Amino acid sequence: MCKEGYLCGEGLKIATPVGLTNGDKCVKGKYCSGGLIHDMVCPDGFYSNEVGLAVCTTCPSGNYCDASIKADPIPCIKNSNCDLGVKRQPICPGGMYKMNATSSTPEVCSECPSTKYCRAGLQVDNCVAGYVCSAGINTVPNPSIG
Repeated sequence: MCKEGYLCGEGLKIATPVGLTNGDKCVKGKYCSGGLIHDMVCPDGFYSNEVGLAVCTTCPSGNYCDASIKADPIPCIKNSNCDLGVKRQPICPGGMYKMNATSSTPEVCSECPSTKYCRAGLQVDNCVAGYVCSAGINTVPNPSIG
């Protein structure tokens, strides 16, 4: 049986093959559980940034992990809610919108201005005339607070 962290071809009897055409350490971005004859891509929310891993590592807080994009954790947008084991970059929380990066600043979630309302990380439109909108909490054009 093949040792965990190694990729062994069908019928191979060496537990830790090295330098063979049909067996070697599992590559970065994938994992090799014992007994499998093929490597596996880490599931979303996990990553493998080393060779020879038998299990993938949980994506750390402040990052998201999507193996179809990159093997390593990817930093989340500043001020977004990016918890342990997240698969995709979350959108900005309600009442905030995503300011796009410039050459000198990274992407960041910012408070929605007091004259606008924001949903799903976007400034949607102006608040309805006659309603009081507060910066950073506007998610509807006519808030119930008046």
